[in-house]
Formats: sequence, C-alpha cells, structure tokens
Amino acid sequence: MIDAKRSLSAWWTLIKPSGHLILIVSDEDLYGQGIWPSLFNWDHKHTFTLKQSKSWNPVSLNIENLVKQPLNSKIISVKI
Repeated sequence: MIDAKRSLSAWWTLIKPSGHLILIVSDEDLYGQGIWPSLFNWDHKHTFTLKQSKSWNPVSLNIENLVKQPLNSKIISVKI
C-alpha cells in the first residue's frame, strides 16, 4: 500500500455496522529489526508499531492511531 491511511479508510466503508476489520501486520522491531528499506521485501512502503510513540523508521505507522480514525472503532485484541 502506498497510502496505508487512505487504504484503511476505504476498507472501513466496506464494513457493516458493528462489523469487524481484522488487520495482520508485522511489528517493525520483529520483522525489520532496525533496517530500512527492508532486506526481506524491497517493495514495503511502511513499518508498523503497536504502542510505541517513536520509531527508528521515518515511514513507521502506529496501528492504534490508524484504527482510531473512524469515530466508532475500537481495538478488541492485539497480539505480537
């Protein structure tokens, strides 16, 4: 995804009221391990964090902040 925020917003429009959206992304500290661009996939556009306010990667996205965009959304479960 070139624009993860825009993609997520578009996905929310497909969800029925009180439906669920399941996101599976790799945590940047487990997958990227401080190296950008990715050694595993040169086409990655972002890395993702769960609760960190700062990242070693300038194109990192915080999952909690991304899912707060729709006003009625909430995180039910997070696992690393």
